[in-house]
Amino acid sequence: QKSEKEYRTLYDETKRAEELYRSLLHSSADAIVIYDLQGMAKYVSPVFTKMFGWALEEVEGKKIPFLPESEMEATLNIIKCLVENGIPCHGFETKRYTKDGKTIDVSISASRFEDHIGQPTGVLVILRDISERKELEARLRTSQKLENLGLIAGGVAHDFSNILVGIFGNANLILDDLPERHPDRHLIELIKRAARRG
Repeated sequence: QKSEKEYRTLYDETKRAEELYRSLLHSSADAIVIYDLQGMAKYVSPVFTKMFGWALEEVEGKKIPFLPESEMEATLNIIKCLVENGIPCHGFETKRYTKDGKTIDVSISASRFEDHIGQPTGVLVILRDISERKELEARLRTSQKLENLGLIAGGVAHDFSNILVGIFGNANLILDDLPERHPDRHLIELIKRAARRG
């Protein structure tokens, strides 16, 4: 009876701890995935389902099919370091597919965890959607390029204007020195007109 009571107490404590950990995982603002060491999903948080579209029932015990070919090599290198050497990764920026085939930018942090006897048993992965930030950065880069282009164009226009003012002014000076019926007057007028258009 004593042994049974101790077992029941231990079971209840374990259940409470499990519920607490599940509640903590559920309340995270970022998507969370727990994998075994073979890369099979053991748990996905509600935020993961909202962000990527897959529910736990669809991916449990399977590999989640959301890794684009272009991100394969870098991701596999990080996983190898993580699983084999326990080296965690922080803020790894990459891309992932959603269930409906859309690509989103994510920042990934991951660490290996151990069981009750200290043996590596799985990997905890936190994924943050950074698509909006990436879009803002791209817009900022574009506006900076346009601003630089505007500065260059303004500089070129200013220099070109100075050249044209010189042409226009000198054409006027030549006209002042030429007689009214000089055969070259119309050529000088053409130069002035071209300078004005420029």
